[in-house]
Amino acid sequence: TGERKPALTITARVTVQDSSAEKTGTIMREDTAENSGVSSHYVIDVQGAGWLTFESGNVTNNSGTTSGKGASLVRVGDDSIAKYPGLNIKGGTFTQDNFIVIKVDRGDLFLNGGTLNSTNSYAIEDWHRATIKGGTVNGAVAAWTYSGGSNSDLTISGGTVNCKLGTYTYNNGLAATTDAAKATIKITGGAFSNDPTEYVVEDSAINKNADGTYGVEKAYLAQVGETSYYTMDEAFKAQTASGKVITLLRDYTTGSTFSSGTVARVVDLNGYTWTCTGTDANSAAFEINYPDASLTVKNGKVVSSQLIGLIPSASGGSITYDNSTLTFEGVEASTTATSGIETNGNNTNDAVVLKNSTLNVPNGFGIYFPSSGWPSTTPGLTRRRWARRCARAA
Repeated sequence: TGERKPALTITARVTVQDSSAEKTGTIMREDTAENSGVSSHYVIDVQGAGWLTFESGNVTNNSGTTSGKGASLVRVGDDSIAKYPGLNIKGGTFTQDNFIVIKVDRGDLFLNGGTLNSTNSYAIEDWHRATIKGGTVNGAVAAWTYSGGSNSDLTISGGTVNCKLGTYTYNNGLAATTDAAKATIKITGGAFSNDPTEYVVEDSAINKNADGTYGVEKAYLAQVGETSYYTMDEAFKAQTASGKVITLLRDYTTGSTFSSGTVARVVDLNGYTWTCTGTDANSAAFEINYPDASLTVKNGKVVSSQLIGLIPSASGGSITYDNSTLTFEGVEASTTATSGIETNGNNTNDAVVLKNSTLNVPNGFGIYFPSSGWPSTTPGLTRRRWARRCARAA
């Protein structure tokens, strides 16, 4: 019960294990409601270069009053000291009903197992970074940040958390907010007792179960061969290894460019819409980035704030992407950029092909083609026929 004296202070790497046969080993203080907020204190304090791995045992205290005075059961870091200690809970039980169980002031919490119990307060109060991958949490879990302070992040990818979803501001009490600049909850998977629809992102599917619960499953983005992938990066790597077509499984929005690489790459939009939100005027939704490469996009819509397609040359023009082909087949494409598709004048023998496609460019050129080669917007138009047509036009 000593004032400002934790039962256990951690400033180095420490592992706690309960060696008793009955698993009744306990780390505790004997605080009461009467001394809460006066001489009550943390049971475990992880500070400085401390890193605590808690594998088994019990941590308990009775700090806390209904007026909100008390001490956290465990503190990780100190928001006035630029050190980032850590706590990894693999097992054990942490219980304090009337005040915070785990407070992350500055540092990291990893909950991989065990049980946290708080009947009337926060089981986890996170001011920096907390990750829940397993275990059971009985009590509220919160990620807070001071106005003008650093952001705090909370990730839940496993385990069971028994509390209510919500985003709030605090001003003499909690007030619900929908201001995404202040707080956001993003759900991509899991099981929920209440409908989580307003927080679900990335087109995850929501299914109501027979017992009244809700299951959320992250939707696959693309398929390569017989395998489906959640991200385009995963699908791109699978296509590079196999040479098989990337097939979209839902609408896709990205701020990044999709590049050809060295393989004959095909993207089947499968009737869906590919939206590019990039802001680089010298880049495109789809680009060639090697010589002797080909990139085909087919069967869907492309909406871009950049170019739709580009065959550039490397910076300064010292490396060219010659003998490369960019094809759009069965595509309805639109862009707000000053060109739809461009090639670079340093390249030779490039080809841009539109088959049964529409290219909408209200603010500039449809196709700007200063390199040697041939753009084709007519089915069956060969290089020789293109050359004759250009000669007649000249």
